[in-house]
Amino acid sequence: MMAGRRRLRRPILAVATLAAASPELGGLRSWNLCARPPLGAFGALFPDHPVLHSLAARGSSISADAGPTTSAEDQRQAAELRTSAKGSQLEASASAAALAQLPGVVVDEGTFKYVLLQVTAKSGEQRYLVRGTAGAEFHKDVAIPFVRAYVAQGFGVEILGGGRITHDAEGKALRIYGFSYGFPWADGVGHEISEQVCREQFPDYQVEWSNEGY
Repeated sequence: MMAGRRRLRRPILAVATLAAASPELGGLRSWNLCARPPLGAFGALFPDHPVLHSLAARGSSISADAGPTTSAEDQRQAAELRTSAKGSQLEASASAAALAQLPGVVVDEGTFKYVLLQVTAKSGEQRYLVRGTAGAEFHKDVAIPFVRAYVAQGFGVEILGGGRITHDAEGKALRIYGFSYGFPWADGVGHEISEQVCREQFPDYQVEWSNEGY
């Protein structure tokens, strides 16, 4: 398990554009941002979204290890999100150039849940993306904003699995480990892919992975 609990700090910066179009997220909104804005900024962007509002309210002080690991309702919602996201691959309309502009890794500092996404352009070109959010109670809460945004931008999205990441920005180290109850690994993929993506984005980091722990 974790050596200790860390206070959440500011997110790592990398240029991206997120857009979301869904009644659930309160209509079409877009924002140019640095990697992922603070959770409070997501809450301001989607003021009526209960998940984001909750995370924004708690994100500055909640421990990354706090809260339940899963529930029946969480797993049901995660399964529905995974199924609906996978269906978007058949309707991908975004260009390969737009796909290339997405940052490979968007993560916070500290210890938090993460998901591995496979995002597809209209041409069929694909990329793996690592997304991790400090303060997210369940893995679906990490995935929801990114999946909705990328689908709205015309990408196909598949949630491949997830686990946890411990990110020490000062020490330039990333530890990828554990698993996700809501998003068990799809066949043929795992943390080793997340490790490769992280190494490409952070070539000066020490990156390691393990299936052990939670």
